[in-house]
Parts: sequence; structure tokens; C-alpha cells
Amino acid sequence: MTYQEKVKKSKEVFKAIKNLKDKEELIVTYGKDRDGNPKEYKISANQWTKNMSYGIWENKVFGSGMNVDKITGTQMKCYTFDMMKNKTTYNFPLWLFKIV
Repeated sequence: MTYQEKVKKSKEVFKAIKNLKDKEELIVTYGKDRDGNPKEYKISANQWTKNMSYGIWENKVFGSGMNVDKITGTQMKCYTFDMMKNKTTYNFPLWLFKIV
């Protein structure tokens, strides 16, 4: 898939995330769980300062989550720290998200 095709497929998800208001959430699927079912994630928006902050969480009662560092036309770049202050990063490809 070319970069332009990825941008085109990511456009709907990118707009949906950027249009979130303070305290709003978006449910998406990405990948599969151990049983082969689509895995659901919740993308949340919070406005702590003049800039919007985003987070992505497993859509469970006590799911794990990551902070969103940056959203580009094709990726959502995320990070988290464990209790030993080790940083983990992951780049979610927006073109593989499906809005629920």
C-alpha cells in the first residue's frame, strides 16, 4: 500500500479523533484478541491546557492504556511508562482502525 493510499484510508479516523471535544470518546477496533475477535479500544480526549490531549485504552472496565504523543495523517504515536519508569512506545496505523 502506498503512502497516499494509507492517508486516504486513514482520513475518516483522523477526522473523527481530531473532532473529539473535551471528555468525549471514540470506540475503534484494531487487531484481534486471543480468540480471533476484533479488539476494541477507546480513544479519549481531555483538554487540560489550550491543547487537546488524547489517550487510548482497551475498552474494558480495567483496561490498560497509553498516552498519545502525536497524531499524523497515518499514525497515532503513543507512549506509556511502567512502574520502573521504563518507556514503551507504539505507533498505531490509523488505516487499520475501524470506528464502531
